[in-house]
Amino acid sequence: MKKSLVFALVIGLCLGGLVCCRTAGSATEESATEPEGSAAEPAPKPGESLVVPAKMLAKAKVVDWQDLLKFLPKAPAGWRATKPTGKVQRMGPFAVSQVKQTLQRGGQRIDLILEDLGSNNPYMFRKEAWKPLERKKEDVESKKIMLGKVPAELTVRKKERRCLVFLVFEKRIQLNVSGTGMSDPKVLVDMAKQIDFAKLKKALEEKSK
Repeated sequence: MKKSLVFALVIGLCLGGLVCCRTAGSATEESATEPEGSAAEPAPKPGESLVVPAKMLAKAKVVDWQDLLKFLPKAPAGWRATKPTGKVQRMGPFAVSQVKQTLQRGGQRIDLILEDLGSNNPYMFRKEAWKPLERKKEDVESKKIMLGKVPAELTVRKKERRCLVFLVFEKRIQLNVSGTGMSDPKVLVDMAKQIDFAKLKKALEEKSK
């Protein structure tokens, strides 16, 4: 199962370039190359380094978890669904809104996680948008599927009897629909297809705070 966003990872990826330090040595080299008569920067005091803060990230926007609840698919016939739970977590300029639900039928289980990773998550800074991975190794196969017009990644682990539907939508919505005790992913795909991605995109535009 693909893991949810971890704040430590986000901070590591995004805060790495927030501060640029110039040492006394580099400042001296720059002043040495300036033409005569020009106004040179004052040299730092002994033991002092010049710290130039980069532009800080704006506070991330996310859809409230109660708004995400509206997009959870209905439980398939014969499946017992638990009451969904949700939360919004913020740390500095980062934020994540998440809803989770578990469904069971006999020895089979489905765990569904729908998240808005916010407007400052690593997907937003990638040059290329996320794409489904396609590969086949013995008893593990991943392939691209379409949920209407939205591409997703379907992974089936036959020996482990595990299946997963995973996608990233609009660079911020992350969906995990994972099943255990099953080798046929149809029920997972059908659940994922229930999500109205057009309305979800509209919610991102209108309800993000």
